[in-house]
Amino acid sequence: MPNENLLKIEEDILDAMKKLNASKEANSKPVKDIAAKANRPKPLVANALDSMAKKKIVGRRTASKSAQYFVLG
Repeated sequence: MPNENLLKIEEDILDAMKKLNASKEANSKPVKDIAAKANRPKPLVANALDSMAKKKIVGRRTASKSAQYFVLG
């Protein structure tokens, strides 16, 4: 689903999440795993994921004390 409205960092994060198979809630991944796969700093990825969750591009769930993310749609 190519989206012209995505920022480069958001495209990189989506690509990393797809490679991690985080395509449904059961396979959601923590920020540190997504950041490592995208080869980007964890705070940058965390901010981008928050923004992407608000745009309904990714879903967010809380597991124990940390948030985990997965691709919607």
